[in-house]
Amino acid sequence: MITDKKQQWKKRVELMQYFYACLIKDLSGKQIIANILKYKFDPEQSKVINFFAMNIQTIKTKIKSLLKATWTWERLGLILRAISCLAYCEFFCLKLPKAIVIDQALVTCDHYSQNEDKSFLNAILEKLLV
Repeated sequence: MITDKKQQWKKRVELMQYFYACLIKDLSGKQIIANILKYKFDPEQSKVINFFAMNIQTIKTKIKSLLKATWTWERLGLILRAISCLAYCEFFCLKLPKAIVIDQALVTCDHYSQNEDKSFLNAILEKLLV
């Protein structure tokens, strides 16, 4: 685990940005893995990305199932999609505690999304990370 909090935050943001790029391009799991070679990720980040690539359809399906009938995956902002996917991966791949994952996802949301997205994200993550 990364011990320096600033370094940990930087690496989390790098992952979120990578997930965002993959989602905006609608990359498949194989494409996500192939695309990773263009970047310099550490072993822990690579582990998270590999988990994301192997589970992208499952992650999308689970998040979709938590959305109300008036919302769709496509309607969910790309930043929220990326943050939600990253939180899922940190929880299930890295086995980070739920409270920490949600807290860090909300901090990321504060920096990269609109204020009203925070409560929406919190509600999704509370149901998703079980």
